[in-house]
Amino acid sequence: MIKIFIHSSIDRDILGEHYFQFNKITLSSKEHAQLVVDDSSLTYFGIIMQLSEDGVLVNTLPVNQFYLSNSKKIAGTKLHHRGDKIQFGSTVIEIIDFKISEHLGDLSLAERMKNAFTDPEKKKLLELLEEELIHLENSRNA
Repeated sequence: MIKIFIHSSIDRDILGEHYFQFNKITLSSKEHAQLVVDDSSLTYFGIIMQLSEDGVLVNTLPVNQFYLSNSKKIAGTKLHHRGDKIQFGSTVIEIIDFKISEHLGDLSLAERMKNAFTDPEKKKLLELLEEELIHLENSRNA
């Protein structure tokens, strides 16, 4: 789990707190990122945040880029902690909280789906999504 707060960005829509239940997240202008930043200066640039036992490891994507860590220019991987601020492009992120999610680490998608059905709220949500997908598929084939 990684919780961040975005203090400033050219992309006003992403400002505020964000919570991810992953041990690794990517923030970039590319659609494959967990948090997409609409910033033309980040065309080929983003950051990867990976949880470790001691904090959050941050690196750039691609690895030969620079970012600011607590106002200091960094190239390569650096360990960050709660309260640290990271800037890439116009976006300034603060690490609010983190915790390694052991149950997400090595589980397959099938195991995660099985575990989701033990939580009644998640089970109901997955059932509704499945019904909606079936309805959409039937509508498309009609």
